[in-house]
Amino acid sequence: MLKLEMTDLSGRHFETGAIERLEFSDRLDTPAQAMTARVLRPERMGELMSVRALYGGVVFFEGQVDEETYTLTAERDDLEISARSAAAALIDNEAVPAGYNCPCLEDLYKLHLKPYGVRGCRGSARRCPAVYPVYAGTSEWEVVRDFCMGVLGVMPRMDEGMILDATGEPTGRTVVFGGRAPGAYRYTSLCVRRVRSGVIGEIVYRAEQDGAYLYHAHSRAAEQRAITARQVVNLSGMADWEKSSAISRRFLASEQGSEEIVVKSPQYVRCRPGDRARICAPTGSVDGYVIYEIGYQLSGGGLASRAVLRPERHIRGWSKNVADTAAVVTQQNARQ
Repeated sequence: MLKLEMTDLSGRHFETGAIERLEFSDRLDTPAQAMTARVLRPERMGELMSVRALYGGVVFFEGQVDEETYTLTAERDDLEISARSAAAALIDNEAVPAGYNCPCLEDLYKLHLKPYGVRGCRGSARRCPAVYPVYAGTSEWEVVRDFCMGVLGVMPRMDEGMILDATGEPTGRTVVFGGRAPGAYRYTSLCVRRVRSGVIGEIVYRAEQDGAYLYHAHSRAAEQRAITARQVVNLSGMADWEKSSAISRRFLASEQGSEEIVVKSPQYVRCRPGDRARICAPTGSVDGYVIYEIGYQLSGGGLASRAVLRPERHIRGWSKNVADTAAVVTQQNARQ
């Protein structure tokens, strides 16, 4: 039922179902899926270039091989590979430094994504209110991701059709764990994790080169949890939109992972990051979460799943009240 198809540089194909170990990960915060696998008694091939993974005849992963290791001893004869999907090129390639005058998402898509096979983009036509800088050492993905978060106020994701989605909305699909509804997935464990340490409640900052730290911003999400931890930063020299972006991203980064649910299922859960999730537990239904990461592992000849769920309110721009709960809600002169 589980099968790998590999191709080497000469175009030679190799197919096997003798898989001892397989792990797969698809996360919302990166455009590329990742997979590692160990194959028993492999054929000897040239340098591997690509790999496809199929389960039940359906492809769930396709990408380029990053690393391969053949091991042959008296006890072992196997091949280990690690691979990432095509969108990994957006992470591996650095952008040429530039300064764009009031660009929109479409402009950045054409310059930084389309050359790598991304087929389109969805999102606001809002333009950056000033020059948008691209610094040395920034990846092609970071250029677009930072624009989406800083200018559009959303977390972008790559959908299954290699189209950038910067609408700030979930996919429209809902995955159900537990219960007896048609299509619901069984789960064997449910782990709820909350972390207070590291979450920022207030940012005090300097806005002018010669000024003092006279400004502060608050996160209502932190206030709702009675978290008051303060961070002090120097934002002088930045354009106004860059200041707002930097503050918002600090709040958001501190919240990521501070509240999540990990669900393990013995089944192959077909979903993507960005799908909404509902849990039907004995104590009642749990809603308001999205799939942040979905992972598969080989188990008993089939694939078992591990899903990480995070609240929609932690994903900026993904619901109407996110701007009021997960980002900057007040900026005013601090009292001296």
